[in-house]
Amino acid sequence: MELPLVSVGIPTYNEERTIERCLESIFSQDYPQDKLEVIIIDDGSSDRTLEICARYPVRIIYQNGSEGAIQRLKGASGGPESGRRIGVEMANGEFVVLFSADNELAQRDWLSQMVKPVLEDREIVGAHAPVLAPREDYAINRYLALLQTTPLEFYLMWWLRRPKEVIAKEGYSLQVFQEDSFLAIGGNGTLFRRDAVLKVGNVPANGSDIDLVCRLVRDGFTQYAYVPEARVYHYYVRSYWGFIRKLRAKVRWFLKYSREYPWLPRRRGELFEMLKWLLFCSTFIGPLIHAFRLRKKGDPAWLYHPLACFTAVVVYGAYFLTSKEGLSSVLRMVLSMSKGYKGG
Repeated sequence: MELPLVSVGIPTYNEERTIERCLESIFSQDYPQDKLEVIIIDDGSSDRTLEICARYPVRIIYQNGSEGAIQRLKGASGGPESGRRIGVEMANGEFVVLFSADNELAQRDWLSQMVKPVLEDREIVGAHAPVLAPREDYAINRYLALLQTTPLEFYLMWWLRRPKEVIAKEGYSLQVFQEDSFLAIGGNGTLFRRDAVLKVGNVPANGSDIDLVCRLVRDGFTQYAYVPEARVYHYYVRSYWGFIRKLRAKVRWFLKYSREYPWLPRRRGELFEMLKWLLFCSTFIGPLIHAFRLRKKGDPAWLYHPLACFTAVVVYGAYFLTSKEGLSSVLRMVLSMSKGYKGG
């Protein structure tokens, strides 16, 4: 069977700390190099990012505003999701991998494992793999890798539920997503059929990983493969302050742009779940008990759990209750549920 051309899109902005490790892992793959296209979408890096990228056979595309741009694309607002959108648009491959500059492929046959399911079954739209942190990495990053999400999403996840249908296959499992049960995939090495992504309007320019999956599932692209042995390392944060900065950036981005994925409660039952989460995480006691149970998995990084939960409550609450955008979002949520209750 002839292997397809695969395009890997990597948005960058001052990534000199991680980009070399990222590119080395890609170009060390056992996948044929003439079937591999790597696209760097730079958002105006001022460090050594582009100098390092120039050592590798990559295409470099510049988002609007970058100095010395070879190619500028209109409609790019900046940021990683805008970069991923440009990468998909400019890709030549039948398949696209949405990657991050702080990702590293853990083994040489990663790409070979990922294309296997989509070649065997044309109904499979994409393939995703476990996102981990190396044992020697910073404890806070290992904790977030174990959690696989933020504390808020870990406890609530009213849409991010396990697929209702999972079928075991050789080397992977087939997962059938539905609008009320799918996973938060879309970045950190997720592979998609490029034509399917373009058919639903491409990656939302100002959205998140989950927003793309929302679009795909709503349009009937429901079958995905989970490849457990194709691991990706994610060097997300190096300190607790770095974790706080990520939370702050996340909530600011949420408040600035509209979302496909409904982060705020849409029904009274979901509102009660959120209020329970706020109470649970504010006490420290519940997360501490939970952390000791999770610690049995073998990594003491779980002990970050109580502090991380409390921090998430403080950061999210501060932005929602002290900013104009946050207060407007809360008011819209209350009015929407009020109308739904009266109408019912």
